[in-house]
Amino acid sequence: MTAEDRIAELENRLGLVEDALAIRNLQHAYGYYLDKCYYDEVVDLFDPDGEVVFIGGVYRGRAGIARLYTGRFRSRFTDGHNGPQHGRLLDHPMLRTAPVALAYLDDPAGLAEAAMAVSALTHFDPSAGEACVLWSLAIRHAVLTGELNPRVGLEYLPADQRGVWADRLDAAERLRPSDFSNNGWVVEALQAAWCAIARTPYSLPGDDGPKIGVSQADLIRLASEIAGCA
Repeated sequence: MTAEDRIAELENRLGLVEDALAIRNLQHAYGYYLDKCYYDEVVDLFDPDGEVVFIGGVYRGRAGIARLYTGRFRSRFTDGHNGPQHGRLLDHPMLRTAPVALAYLDDPAGLAEAAMAVSALTHFDPSAGEACVLWSLAIRHAVLTGELNPRVGLEYLPADQRGVWADRLDAAERLRPSDFSNNGWVVEALQAAWCAIARTPYSLPGDDGPKIGVSQADLIRLASEIAGCA
């Protein structure tokens, strides 16, 4: 191999390394901007002819991609504001409170209190905490008895919310997973996860799954948290 050939080979290898680093940096930038709700910056990462496929929809070109990120996401998650907001974290409390159940297997009342406290770290809406209470107590019940039943936690909710949640659970068992489309709402995340579990033996053909703000991977994690305990 001549010196010129050796230089050409090294230049090619260097180019491959730089390409890999550029791809990695792009992925990291996308994740950072998305987690921090910098939706304008997310759109700028895409090629003018780029395309995004998201839950059954196809968004083409910068205008289409902007419609998804700066339109749909920003209006739903940050009230039209670009960037993080004080007091709001784009996170899912049910994913964080599920392990709490294992620390309170002998204390359901303590578990309900702990689930509310963990949820309140990032979500001020009481209904988010109530969803976490139901989910955590359902996991505890599944560990102890092998039964899947989110209604076991109803008695630990405020009295005026027990009927509301009973109706929500009824709806989760009656409707299709794809009927729960209120993006980012913890209540519908619970309903969609329970719907997916309750309908598993007899899901209807063509039901392409829930369309909620949390990713389908997160929904699978939510459902598996309780189903895996039974």
